[in-house]
Amino acid sequence: MATSYQRQFGNVLLDHYQHPRNVGRLPTDNTHTGTGTAGTASEGGMVRLQLRVDASGIIEDTRFKAYGCGATIAAASWLSEAIKGKTADQAQKLGGQAIADALQLPPGKLHCAFLSHEALENALANYTDKQE
Repeated sequence: MATSYQRQFGNVLLDHYQHPRNVGRLPTDNTHTGTGTAGTASEGGMVRLQLRVDASGIIEDTRFKAYGCGATIAAASWLSEAIKGKTADQAQKLGGQAIADALQLPPGKLHCAFLSHEALENALANYTDKQE
């Protein structure tokens, strides 16, 4: 029998909220690690996403920390899993709407998905800056 939370949100969202993947941090001094943040705690939601790219340009590892509602945490967790094994270009194509669709976010929570995508964009930019 579905709980009221399962009816209101979705099973994927609840799974990533209750069992977030890739929580933590990677070393920031590594030239193959990009770090990006989006949002602020005072605005109600913040995501810090890190990714490590191997020599062939594939994202091999990710970590995140999130502050905010369950949808913010789930979005960051889902995205941290979804970008593993992808190139930067492939990861970039996983926009906020793709995150929202995967988690079946209601309209009032769409900003949570876009917050995670903004953190991804900033992490990719940080990684690119370190390569130059």
